[in-house]
Amino acid sequence: MKRKTTIALTITALLGLTGVLYAANHSFFSPVQDPTYGAGPVGVSAAPADLIASEYCTNTTLTNIDKVTCQGGFSVLAQIPNPFGGGCAELYMTIASTVAASAIPVPFAPRDYFITAGPNIWQLRPPLPPTLFATIPDGGCGQDHTGITFDKVPGSGFDFNMIVTCKYSGGVWKVEGDGGLDHGNALATVTNIGFVTHNGQPRTIENPSVVPRSFGPHGGELWMVDEDYPDTVSTIPGALHSMDSNGNVTLDVVEWNGAEAALVIPDSPCTFCSGGELFQAITLDNFGPVGIYQYFPTNFTGLGGNLLVPSEAGNGTALVTFDGTNYVTSFFDNIPGGIFEGASFADCDVPTPTPTFTPTATFTPTATSTATATFTP
Repeated sequence: MKRKTTIALTITALLGLTGVLYAANHSFFSPVQDPTYGAGPVGVSAAPADLIASEYCTNTTLTNIDKVTCQGGFSVLAQIPNPFGGGCAELYMTIASTVAASAIPVPFAPRDYFITAGPNIWQLRPPLPPTLFATIPDGGCGQDHTGITFDKVPGSGFDFNMIVTCKYSGGVWKVEGDGGLDHGNALATVTNIGFVTHNGQPRTIENPSVVPRSFGPHGGELWMVDEDYPDTVSTIPGALHSMDSNGNVTLDVVEWNGAEAALVIPDSPCTFCSGGELFQAITLDNFGPVGIYQYFPTNFTGLGGNLLVPSEAGNGTALVTFDGTNYVTSFFDNIPGGIFEGASFADCDVPTPTPTFTPTATFTPTATSTATATFTP
């Protein structure tokens, strides 16, 4: 299986250079960036009525979390304590959907935002301020790059809970939904699922997703990226590993140099109000603007249930499919010169906000004096 994957990668590289392979159409959407350093966003999460992003750098002790409009404008929604006390850090995020409301043993509240900052998971429920939701008891989460996702796959064994990855320990943790239904009550329960190691050393994992159960022999498992994994068949660093709900790990399921995120393509297209379906953060760029780029639903026709894997090493985004026997990795698209970080498909399982009733003034006529005739003799 690995040998066939290597062949696919080699052919992909050759054809990609000649322009033979299909390439998706992307467009620049939002100039999200910090005002001091000019770096773009890192974390992104999208839904029909929501697009939020974390800025990479700050000149204070707080990192900006931005809300993006349908037209691509952005403004600061909240601020999260920077895990380094300032400077640049990778904070990732997700939004709880209606599926998370079925989490076992305790549900999550749909529409809550969750942002990682080192070992801390912050909950944001606008217009309330951020509140600490959980702390991961793992030194490998003590810096940044902490990955986060929700299980949405029935029967996976992860029970629709939040899953957090620690880059510097290879730790994978389940976070239950009992820490925020009342916004700011006791911290959530955190349980270790397992660790990803290679030759006794932790692997640098991040940005995971639970893939559909139909996605080959590792369907229904948590896939996570390891951008520097050294023991690849291709001898080029970068791979994806998988873990089942019991903590069993399979290393090097597929390979992609500089793999940055595992993104499951939705079966049913869903868009943000801009019309975009996939939103990609470009944090730094040698040739173009930093910010958020968007891809439209036509780019994903017939691809639902497969996987996209952006590269932080400049190789662009890979498409991973299963042909009934092997996982096949091929070229999908690239934004030349861009440093790819977080990305998100719009999640239609996130409900739209409930409108609030605002009473309007109504006109009430007032009595006016009407003169009456008087008798003059």
